Amino acid sequence: MTGFSETAALIGAAPQLVGVITQPGESVGYTERPCVIILGAGLTHHIGPNRTSVRTARCLAGKGHLVARFDHRGIGDSGPQLDNRPFVESAVDETCEVMDYLYRHYAVERFVLMGVCSGAETALRTGFVDQRVVGVGLINGGGQGYGDDWESYEYVRGEARWYFKRSLFSLDSWWRALTGRIQYRRLLAVLLQRIRNRLVPSKDVVEASEQAATDIQKLIGRGVQLLWLQSQGDFSQDFFDTMFGRDSQALLEAGSVRIETIAFTDHTLTDHYSQTRVLGLVDEWLSQAHESFSEHPHREAED
Repeated sequence: MTGFSETAALIGAAPQLVGVITQPGESVGYTERPCVIILGAGLTHHIGPNRTSVRTARCLAGKGHLVARFDHRGIGDSGPQLDNRPFVESAVDETCEVMDYLYRHYAVERFVLMGVCSGAETALRTGFVDQRVVGVGLINGGGQGYGDDWESYEYVRGEARWYFKRSLFSLDSWWRALTGRIQYRRLLAVLLQRIRNRLVPSKDVVEASEQAATDIQKLIGRGVQLLWLQSQGDFSQDFFDTMFGRDSQALLEAGSVRIETIAFTDHTLTDHYSQTRVLGLVDEWLSQAHESFSEHPHREAED
């Protein structure tokens, strides 16, 4: 551990983004590592849900990484968003602005992007369009941005998994059923929809999964390393299998994708145990992928 220092930053053109740069205590050598950018989840600002972004930034800076976290426009301390573009689009452009800033002020040329939920989706989508991204860490990312049918499909799969793997073997669930405290209509609707989806997925779901698979295959083909962390039982658990089906195992064996499941936690990693577990896995992944990051070709940012 090298310690760290933190500096507030005003980033980009007005209305500016407000961020926090966490720098290793021993600054020599950090430009040899990719800079880590931690992206916001939903409407939370740069501290992250349950302060996960703060803890992650300080931990990784202590291991020698330059780390940045920031508020998207219209959230937290950053200025307002002045156009009506969807968040999934503006968030990507804002992340690229942050990379430009870090290149100019800290001379870092390669970036690892990571986040929880929508932050994971922003990380992935930025990787699709910016060659400077050499790694993407997704924590409970479920494919938002590929359409309502896709999100509904994944949600129903998660609900059905809960009923089959958890409730079916829970004494409390059986007691609730015997005493009439189960929402039978909801249970039946979820199970019927799950069967229908399994037999005949909608055209929009099929097209969305094919597009997602194509996008991620291109990312992997470019040499980008992917870390997929998911809470046990979270709807994001099905995302990878939905996209790649029988090819999932081959991609895992190729070494560019690593998937880990965190037991006994929730979507936003509320408990201390799960946060510690995630930090350990991220640190391990960054260390193991260091050589790949170093060899990755990159595109310099434009001033």
